Amino acid sequence: MQGCFFGKALIRAAEMDAEAGECHGYFFRQATNMIGGAAAEPASHIRVALEFLTRLWGSPSPVPYREKATGLLLEQLVRERTADYRRILRTVALRASTNRAPRLYIADWLRGHFIKLDD
Repeated sequence: MQGCFFGKALIRAAEMDAEAGECHGYFFRQATNMIGGAAAEPASHIRVALEFLTRLWGSPSPVPYREKATGLLLEQLVRERTADYRRILRTVALRASTNRAPRLYIADWLRGHFIKLDD
């Protein structure tokens, strides 16, 4: 999976849905269907997720779909990953950004999904 390109494609899909008045609508859902799953190679999918999060949360202006898009991406990233989902989420949480906002959102998302990474 080509990290930089696919991260940009995810951003564009989220933008197109937002322009259509949908927050994660058809385009973003279709694009994120390629993320995660039992057969996914974790390192490359994590790179794509981090590229997306860096671009999504790096904008100084408010992006109304940031949280919903991040949540769906995290869900897709760990779907069907019963053995290593904590390791995947821990990696994303630690590397998410030098920006504090995405790390705080991910911590809240984990708490809301009753996921503890220290187990």
